[in-house]
Amino acid sequence: MKEILIVGSGAREHSLVWKARQSSSVGNIYCAPGNPGIAEIAECIPIKATNVEQLAKFAKQQKIDLTIVGPEDPLAFGIVDHFKSQGLRIFGPSQQAAQIESSKIFAKNLMDEADLPTARYKTFKPKEQGEAEDYIECEEIPIVVKQDGLAAGKGAVVAESKSEAKKVAKEFLDIGIPIIIEEFLEGYEVSLIALCNGTQYFPLILSQDHKKAYDGDKGPNTGGLGVYAPLNFIGAEEAMKLYKIVTDPTLRALANKGIHFRGILYSNVMITKNGPKILEHNARFGDPECQTILPLYDGDLINLIENVLSSDFDQIPFKWNGKFGHCVVLASRGYPSNPETGKIIEGIEDAIKIPGVLIFQAGTKIENGKLVTSGGRVLCTVGIGDTLQEAAKRSYYAASKINFDGKHIRTDIGKQGLKFCNYDSEVDIV
Repeated sequence: MKEILIVGSGAREHSLVWKARQSSSVGNIYCAPGNPGIAEIAECIPIKATNVEQLAKFAKQQKIDLTIVGPEDPLAFGIVDHFKSQGLRIFGPSQQAAQIESSKIFAKNLMDEADLPTARYKTFKPKEQGEAEDYIECEEIPIVVKQDGLAAGKGAVVAESKSEAKKVAKEFLDIGIPIIIEEFLEGYEVSLIALCNGTQYFPLILSQDHKKAYDGDKGPNTGGLGVYAPLNFIGAEEAMKLYKIVTDPTLRALANKGIHFRGILYSNVMITKNGPKILEHNARFGDPECQTILPLYDGDLINLIENVLSSDFDQIPFKWNGKFGHCVVLASRGYPSNPETGKIIEGIEDAIKIPGVLIFQAGTKIENGKLVTSGGRVLCTVGIGDTLQEAAKRSYYAASKINFDGKHIRTDIGKQGLKFCNYDSEVDIV
């Protein structure tokens, strides 16, 4: 039986542990550092996700057969390189390959070099504030200002005025962070997630994230407040066309640079009237995409990852269960800028009893014997159903059962998919 280590502490990692637990080849599962929800189904180890050396030491001591990395920070810290240097088996991209997420400038330059479809942009270094302001002055509004580097999904600001764009640019540049200023794209977003080894990959079903803090896609960007999958308005043929347009050339472009990408490539794509445009690439499972998609896959997660690592792609069963997943994230008041914490959480026991509902914890901890909030995204409710309507009804019903002071949810998750439920027509990608 295989010993498994999953790195991370969020709802994404909770769902990875949950799915790995169903594998017939798995013995013990460890999660570092984990959370109270994960602790119910795995052994949580008090090692930070970014403490690469201690994690490798633990993996050696426990004879871990496979480590799966959840969040982006340890990848940027070089966890995969360090584990491999210690002879440890790990699923995730190298530090060099993870630049596709850890450096937005690297990613945009890669898209440029490979002639990949993306928004028109220009990069600016900290000493180029004047040039950045001149550039903004010549561009149309709204305009997007992005910081280089990792920002937990919150490093992009859609400025509605030139003065706002200049203010945001100045804030980033003043603290020494390079920026990208790019055109604002109109359309709808799609998440493409693939398990990759070099230029080969296994595509997951498409999903749609909701990044803005408030209903109607208003407010600041967040790490994601809800997802649904699959997308009922994009057929299987059109979905594969998207992967051919986005994932294939991205992996080839990396290979041409001598970078072998082994791990998760998760691409945010905007479907515009002029076709798909890549918003950004990520080097790990999306959150909350992961916890929405995994319950729809009837295959064995550990076998899937092992087959990808061994490049046995023809051995991977395409085993989707034909159901829909709908995820609602319960966030703290003040998220994403200044989330309140320490609020007692009640009602999980009632919510988990609802048929077709899964609960995955994120920003939670035990304090004085009570489960309390400890972060911006506290937990998520995932509804599984034969239709999107059924899945949405279940996840929202479960969300209504769980309470804490300052609970915030979006009430329009899946609105685009629900709108298409009464139509048979599918959307053409190109």
